[in-house]
Formats: sequence, C-alpha cells, structure tokens
Amino acid sequence: MLNLLSCNGASVIGTFTSNRLVDSKGAGEIQFLSYKDYTDDCSGACDFFFKPLKIQDEDGNVLINIAETEYTSNTGRVDLTNVKELRDPVEVSVPTNKTVKIVTTVWDSDLGYDDEIREITDFIVPFDEVWVGDNWKQALKTIGREVQFLVKFRLTRCDPNFTGRGCNFCKEDYYTEECNVNCVQVPGNYTCNQNTGDKICKEGKTGDNCDECENGKVGQNCDQCKGNFAEPNCNTCAENYYPKDRCGVLCEPDPDQKYTCTDQGEKQCLGNRTGENCEECKPDFYKEDCSRFCKKNKYYNCTDNGEKVCHNTTANPEDNCGKQDEEGDKEEVKNTVDGTMIGGFGGGAALLAIILIIGILVALRSRKRKYKTGWEIRGRWYTISRQSRSSLLYIQ
Repeated sequence: MLNLLSCNGASVIGTFTSNRLVDSKGAGEIQFLSYKDYTDDCSGACDFFFKPLKIQDEDGNVLINIAETEYTSNTGRVDLTNVKELRDPVEVSVPTNKTVKIVTTVWDSDLGYDDEIREITDFIVPFDEVWVGDNWKQALKTIGREVQFLVKFRLTRCDPNFTGRGCNFCKEDYYTEECNVNCVQVPGNYTCNQNTGDKICKEGKTGDNCDECENGKVGQNCDQCKGNFAEPNCNTCAENYYPKDRCGVLCEPDPDQKYTCTDQGEKQCLGNRTGENCEECKPDFYKEDCSRFCKKNKYYNCTDNGEKVCHNTTANPEDNCGKQDEEGDKEEVKNTVDGTMIGGFGGGAALLAIILIIGILVALRSRKRKYKTGWEIRGRWYTISRQSRSSLLYIQ
C-alpha cells in the first residue's frame, strides 16, 4: 500500500500491485508519457485521473494494477511523468506468445463528485516487435481526434531459453511454447520435433536416445544384420548358416558331394566316407571316392588303392584269391584237392593226396558202410563216401 500525495496536497490512497507470470518469456518496461483528451464534457479543462489502471495480457491476466492515480488540475493534456504513480518506468512480465495491453477508466474529479469520462480497453503495447537492447519505442492509442494516450516501452531481458524479437523464440536446442524442453540433435540417431522437442529416431533406430537398433540389426546406421542373420528383416540365416534360430554354425556344401549339411549345421558324410570333413574313407574302403571294398584276411592283403594281393601267388585276385563265403569254402578246398590229384604231387598237396589214398583203401574194406570216418585236415573234417564205382570227397 502506497500513500500518494496530489499536487495540491490532497491525500490519495492508491494500491500498486505487480504480478510475475509463471508463463512469462521475459521482462520489459513501460513509461507513461502523456494523456490528451478534448472531450466535450471537459472542454479541455478536466481534473483527469485513472481508476483503476491495469496492464494485462490478452487473456485478462493482470500484470500491473494501480488502483487509482492522483488527479491533475484543469487541463486537457496531462504530462504523466509528473503523476507520482506513473513517474518511473513500470516493469512488467512479458507473457509467452501473448500481447500486452493497457486497460483503464478515465475520470474527471470535481469537488465532492467524480465524473467517468471514458473506458480504454485495447491499448496494445507491442513488445513482440522489439529486441532486448533496442532503444525505447513509442506506442500511441488514439480515439478519433479527441484522445491521444502515449507511452514508450522497451524489452529489458528474455527469460532463460528464450531469445529473439519479443523473446518469442526459443534458444537453440530448446522447444515447446515455454522453451523448457532441451533436445540436441544427434546426426545419424535422431532429430527433434520442432514443436514438442521429442526425439524422432532415424529409421531403424530405437531406445530413449535412439542409439539402439531395431529388428536385431547392428552397425552405426543399423543397416547390418546381427551375427549371421540375413536381410531384409534379419530373421533368417545367411546362406550356409545353421541352425535357423541362432545361425551360428557354418556348413558350406561340398562340390564333390562328400557330405550334406543337417539343419543343425553338422556335416553328414555320404557314401563310405568318415572324418570331421568326410575326407577319409571308412575302414576297408579305398579309392578317392571310397567306392572299393577290401578287407585283408588270411588269403590276401589290400594295397593303398584297395586292390587285393593274394598270399598264394598262383591265386587270382578276381576270385578273392580262393577265399569263399562259408558255403563257398567247401568248393574252394574241393578245387584245391582235385587240382592236386590231377596236376601231380607237390609240397603239402602231396601229403594231402597220400592221406586221401589211404582213406580210399580203408573205405573199400568196409563195403557195408556208406560213409567212413575221415580225417581232420587244416581245421576241417574230411570223409570219404563210395557210391557205385566212383569215389567222391565230402566236406563236413
């Protein structure tokens, strides 16, 4: 509450209120200069005063409120720099994206009676047209030819994060109408929404800071698939990688068809192959393609190429060097005996022939028996049977 004195010593009680807006963008000053009013009601000689005089924004929010000013004496033009309440510049908050205007009611003071002269409701003070540091600018309100209301104004400072003409712009990297959201663009990761300051991730990026890749991709530009996954969605394996959910095993097809790949990426050997890379032959298989079988035994050995080498140099490798299967062994021995008897005696064959002859003689002495017990030769039992006039050799 201020105690104000009039020029003629009359005591006037006035209330001066200043409000700091929460959503202001800066501050400015208004200096009231003059008021001229040649209304017919005054004929140029009114004792003017303002009651009330307010500075407010376009929404009616009061920035400055002066309840009542002292009155002047018998004049049509008032030098407001001499009015105590208006002598000094008035500091006001400059609201965000809103105009500032002066609203007042003008009165004429008479002894014991005050006359209302007029209301002024739309005197705009254009702070949005000046910059911080500019010289004083003037604003004039006219009503016809009778009224002129003159003030000057300037912008003294912008609130933090505001800048530019009228403090109507955000500083670099600040957004929203209140310029209270900071967003520093990171090339390659995100840009900033010009209205909200929200981060707009580049294509393929995600996360609070857009520094993570979507869809399992990797790389600075998120344009590569993670691990051994393949484009376009990185949800399938690249060629020759297994298994399909991990793609961690490489199995390339073999042009020589030594193996195939399982769905787990393991090599499955083909034919008679074995080994880690199926480059070896299974036991007893030979040749480059492992197609030749040769298992060494008492009749023959095998060369590195799987060819048979008979122990008996007279035997034929193509006939398994005389080796037969269990039934065929009988025939093999039979052929050996017959060949010895026909071709003469020699070495072990001569001994076998002698034994056989003895056996035949024993058999002739026992005509009533069809079969005669024979002899064990080289691990096999031989018997002699006589039928009609010919003798045959049987092998048990």
